[in-house]
Amino acid sequence: MIAVLLALWTQDAPVVPRLELPRGSLASVVATMSAEVSPSAALAPEGRLLSVSSTVDAPATWSSWATDLTTAQQTNAVEPRARLALVALEQERYDDAWSHLSAVRADEASLAALLPRFMPGVPVGSLAGQGGHAGALPDGVELNPALPYEPDREGATGWVPRAAKVDGIAIGKARVGLEIAVEGEGIQVTLRHQGGEAATVKVRIPRHPEYTIEAEFVDWWQQDQLGNAWELELTPSGEEHVLYGRFRGGLATRAKLVPRHVPLQLQQYGAVVLVERECTQLEALGAFARAIQQCSGVTTVIAHERPTLNSSASSGLLIDWSDPQQRRTEWPLLAGRIERFVLQQK
Repeated sequence: MIAVLLALWTQDAPVVPRLELPRGSLASVVATMSAEVSPSAALAPEGRLLSVSSTVDAPATWSSWATDLTTAQQTNAVEPRARLALVALEQERYDDAWSHLSAVRADEASLAALLPRFMPGVPVGSLAGQGGHAGALPDGVELNPALPYEPDREGATGWVPRAAKVDGIAIGKARVGLEIAVEGEGIQVTLRHQGGEAATVKVRIPRHPEYTIEAEFVDWWQQDQLGNAWELELTPSGEEHVLYGRFRGGLATRAKLVPRHVPLQLQQYGAVVLVERECTQLEALGAFARAIQQCSGVTTVIAHERPTLNSSASSGLLIDWSDPQQRRTEWPLLAGRIERFVLQQK
């Protein structure tokens, strides 16, 4: 009888919104942030979370990106760095996004406006809440949680998880908890009903920058497709639901070191980006090339043919993006490397 009463009391007890991040300076700030902090009006205009141009094939993405990156390199202005965080987040450059977010952690109002986009990953235009939490979300909302950053292991004893957790998400008439963890063989997202009525939610497993997900599971049933936003029904029964993305063996890409200075080859001869003649992204690529020159001083041109051997361009860096799929993968990664290079000149 006591156990039954305890279960009923626990189920009816209000769930206080709470966010836990991997060990580090950002987690320390979040843990002590007041629940009354209002989000920045600049990043949550009219109470809605800010939208930024982030798709790689939109020229506006790269013109505003270059302006914000240059400003962030030259000043300590918060808003440009915050917008860079959102662009990186939407391009699934999670390490870059968390780095930008950490850079503005001293500004609690900006942090409060940005955090819900990371955890639990609410859509653009969602209602902004208080204290770094999302406002009320509609039933059936799609969540795209960010891959947690690597925890600070300095001085730690034992295993330090690469995991993040948020409780008390208001979805429809329910309260929901979401936890995401990076494990040795994959990424696990767990959702729990924490109070109120039943709710429907769609959740997408984030990509890992170095490992390819070869299979996705919903409640341990393997699915036929990858990258979907999986729909889950959360009921007061309390049964948790688990999404799991299993890694393929071996690294898909390796993190590359970013040079402290522009290599002499690039200074003198620039870079050539090779694309197919049928490329439909020429306008956006041109904007990206201009952004590279604005931020780093490296002259970058878009071409359909390799430079001739006797031309000065043949001595420069050749980026072969004639394969659209390869370009789609590498484009945001190159943007991330340029960001890190420019910002380390600060």
